[in-house]
Amino acid sequence: SGNPGKGFTVRGREILTINTSLADLLTFSYNIHLRQIVNGPSWMENDKFDIVGRPVAEGMPNDRQIRAMIKNLVLERFKLTVHTDKRELPAYVLAVSSGGPKMTQNTSNPNGLPGLGFGAPGRMRVVNATMADFASDMQGTVLERPVVDKTDLQGRFDFTLNWTPDEGQFRGIPIPPAAANDPNAPPGLFTAIQEQIGIKMDRMNAQVEVIVIDKAEKPSEN
Repeated sequence: SGNPGKGFTVRGREILTINTSLADLLTFSYNIHLRQIVNGPSWMENDKFDIVGRPVAEGMPNDRQIRAMIKNLVLERFKLTVHTDKRELPAYVLAVSSGGPKMTQNTSNPNGLPGLGFGAPGRMRVVNATMADFASDMQGTVLERPVVDKTDLQGRFDFTLNWTPDEGQFRGIPIPPAAANDPNAPPGLFTAIQEQIGIKMDRMNAQVEVIVIDKAEKPSEN
């Protein structure tokens, strides 16, 4: 449409995307990092599409149902055929630190949509989210490699996370010099995540599931 920005939005019963590429739609619907897509077409990241989707079934879809509906739409409209495989990739692995988790369990709406948002780069608020939701948001927005959840924590959680981003996060967004030189600035992500929510995050190679694209065609407009 040429509208500014990019994103996924739920408005009432409508599921909307703006300026989303096939890569965006796959990382969202399969809940994976871009590095987990193999053999994609040359236009996979460059051609942009808008989607307005309305569920056939009654009621408000939850986050898993939204991902499933986007996946089905992409498979149909892009004439997409894929298969899964395992590859060893550079990743970040999440595990519970020795002191245990420091998050608040949320039991108020187990089937509701999670809320994960940023007040600014390095200021994250999480509500009603699983650790898989958190890992997905970190790998999609903040970090340059897949994030693997090995915490074995069940249920949904509320927490805030404040850290000082480095130049490799948020796709290289510049850090304001005042924040970088402030002695009272929050710590880096690895320290903050352990001190504030009781989770450690390690860089390592890990076996990660990948989506291998066998066939993809550009969709026609409605």
